[in-house]
Amino acid sequence: MAKQPKSLNKILVTSAGAAVVAGALAPAAVSAEAADNFTDVSAETRHYVAINALSNMDIISGFPDDTFRPEASLKRVDAAKMIFGAAELSFDGEVDYDFTDVPERAEEYVDALVEEGVIDGFSDTQFGPQENLTREQMAKMIVEAFGFDVAVAVESTFTDRGQTILYPYIDVVADLEIASGYEDGSFGVGDEIKRGDFAAMLYAAMNVGSGDMTVEALGGTVVSTPLGTLAVEVPVDALEGATAETEVTLNVDGEEFTFTYREDRGTFQINNLNGFTEEELMAATVEFDVEGDGGNDDQPMNFGMVSDIDGADAIITPLGTGAIEVPVASLEGTDSESTVVAEIDGEEFELGYRADRESFQNNSFSGYTEEELLSANIWVK
Repeated sequence: MAKQPKSLNKILVTSAGAAVVAGALAPAAVSAEAADNFTDVSAETRHYVAINALSNMDIISGFPDDTFRPEASLKRVDAAKMIFGAAELSFDGEVDYDFTDVPERAEEYVDALVEEGVIDGFSDTQFGPQENLTREQMAKMIVEAFGFDVAVAVESTFTDRGQTILYPYIDVVADLEIASGYEDGSFGVGDEIKRGDFAAMLYAAMNVGSGDMTVEALGGTVVSTPLGTLAVEVPVDALEGATAETEVTLNVDGEEFTFTYREDRGTFQINNLNGFTEEELMAATVEFDVEGDGGNDDQPMNFGMVSDIDGADAIITPLGTGAIEVPVASLEGTDSESTVVAEIDGEEFELGYRADRESFQNNSFSGYTEEELLSANIWVK
């Protein structure tokens, strides 16, 4: 599944009570299923809501001893599995990389993430599945997997922001309130990320923009039925582009229920819901997909930093100017007529097409270091 860029839609989040992570949208009460699955997770566990929800969705799993170990460091291979499920990536059935150290159980996850540019190996043959993931690497993985727009993020104020070339990704997760820093003002760029913290950040990323899609925000209602159950109703007009044929679902803490279209009322409706409060259902997220709407066709597409694009490079020429070159083949869906720009600190520079090199190129950058050019974001407009 190809990633589609998303804009930085702000959402309100509830504090998780820890400096490390910003909370995610969630109902006020949650089931105890995750606590039953993991012997070391209970309603008092930090990030319980996120762990519970991701467990219900089969995105995360634990260890053979039935623990989740939320305070343990997260392995790269486990992060790949979690991201694969959360971002709904797909495996084409063929392993396209040459890593010799990836266990067979994880081949499809790693292959999909490498293909999408979400994560890289340490070399052509070494992925490092048992290496622990750092917080800066987490930021890049989440931004790339969900296609968040790095170009419009507000610059973060972390004291260690300048210590990593991955700072654009840190800006995004901070701006979207997916992750926050420590009390000393740092982000902890090189710190190993804990399994529980990663679950919370992943859950927050999955909920970006969902604050505008709750039953309450859409003008929906929750009423009691004569049978003692609850019913949810959402106006069709509140779901832009939806029709009678659109599949609309209600997501309540990871559990999904399908709406039925009511032509006589002009609404989507679910009856006979049990085990939830009215408050939980009003805060639940309404999800739908309008097929063939072409919504992204005219939208700028971000391919990430120069350093992350296959075959792309940035150098300082003998004349002292900077140059960026990006192969056409690395920009899916582009051709010689496409408008390709490099964005540096909010300023855009167009890259011209070079037929002899089958690339987009600009050799006239002035005042930038090679590192800054490698960190430039490439857009197709």
